[in-house]
Amino acid sequence: MKSPLVFIENTPIRSNEYGIYHLNDMHKAAVDACMAKKWQVPSQFLNTDGVVQYIEEVTKVLKNTLEQNQILKTIHGGNSRGTWAHELIALRYAAWLSPAFEFKVYQTFHEVVIRRMSVMAQLHRLDRVINREEKTISDCARKMRHWGRGGRKTE
Repeated sequence: MKSPLVFIENTPIRSNEYGIYHLNDMHKAAVDACMAKKWQVPSQFLNTDGVVQYIEEVTKVLKNTLEQNQILKTIHGGNSRGTWAHELIALRYAAWLSPAFEFKVYQTFHEVVIRRMSVMAQLHRLDRVINREEKTISDCARKMRHWGRGGRKTE
């Protein structure tokens, strides 16, 4: 599973293109920053009151746009082992760890969204430039087609 990185409290948090995050990385970041306890592992979070219902609701609402395994997945071996969860569940986990860590995660996610919006705005500008250039090239090609071989056609 190739994962882009998000950093929270200088700790890399693996994620993927579907918006699922490695909760074990989040736990490590929170513990290292003294914003959570060691016992607050993802498996404990998943067993707390209300979390199962919350996950069921997220699954129900997002089932049309996501595959089931993109909501919550636990991998027991390999480089990607641990608990992976959709962004909405990751935010809920951050809140469960501590209010201070929840705030850090919200800040980080907000910065990521702003950065993505900036990149998208740049892509839209480039797209407009390319479309203008294509139109200019097309107009030039249309004129040249009428010139004929060796210069301008005589009318």
